Amino acid sequence: MNLRTISNLAKTFGVTVGRSDHMMGIAMLIATLILGARIVEKHVTLSKGIPGPDSTFSLAPSAFKPRVSFV
Repeated sequence: MNLRTISNLAKTFGVTVGRSDHMMGIAMLIATLILGARIVEKHVTLSKGIPGPDSTFSLAPSAFKPRVSFV
C-alpha cells in the first residue's frame, strides 16, 4: 500500500480522498489521515466474539469515541 498516493490524488484530481481501512488496529488509519485523507472507513463490531470475515480487523464502538472529530 502506497499511502503517498493520497496527496497525489487530491492534488492531481482536486478531490477529497478517502480510504477503506481493513488493517488491524488504528495505526494505518491515523497515517492515512496525517497524509491527507479526509474520509476513512473502518469496520465496527458489537463483539469480537461474533464470528465473521471482518471481525478480526473491526473495532468496538467504544474504540471510536476518542478518535471521532469533525473538521
